[in-house]
Amino acid sequence: FRKLSPEHFVDRTWRIDSKTKRVANVVVALEPIRNRQDPKCKLPAGDREVRRPESVTVDVPHLNYVPHVAVLSADQRLVVRNSSSVGLGFYLSVDPLVNPRGFASMLAPGQTFEIPLFPQQQPIIITDPFRPWMKGHVWIFDHPYFALTQEDGRFSFPQAPAGHEIRIWAWHEAKGKFYTKDIVLNAGENAVEMMIQADKKTP
Repeated sequence: FRKLSPEHFVDRTWRIDSKTKRVANVVVALEPIRNRQDPKCKLPAGDREVRRPESVTVDVPHLNYVPHVAVLSADQRLVVRNSSSVGLGFYLSVDPLVNPRGFASMLAPGQTFEIPLFPQQQPIIITDPFRPWMKGHVWIFDHPYFALTQEDGRFSFPQAPAGHEIRIWAWHEAKGKFYTKDIVLNAGENAVEMMIQADKKTP
């Protein structure tokens, strides 16, 4: 087992820009405003087709999941890979009503596994039963209107539908869904500011 740097053991729950104080790894998504008359309504179509890679890979090069938070659509495949030098356990905590098969397996060094999953209302949590400090999160959506904030806290929906009243929400692993607002997006750029209070022990 090769020598690891302290960075590999850093708690990645909070990724905060030291200058702007903006937060990375926040999941932001749109959803329709459902009501009793139309409980199964869907989001309107966007202005352009969204092209995404066929798969999203969650790797473990050391003792952290990379990426720590992953987002993908229903037509993308989730791939888990162990590129470390030791065997690792992969256990996915899923909604059993949506993903009854789940996934639990040991992956040898260099091994890759593709996992078929369906969209669900809560994140899928990845853990290693033998290393409880390791944790990752995966969101799977049945629409293309989702994003993950970058290191500078920014996100974008370049294909979002304009002129419709919709709901936008934000999620962070330490806070759950901490922001929800009904809005009408205008054509072009729209700015949305969200506030989140980090834990006191956050460095």
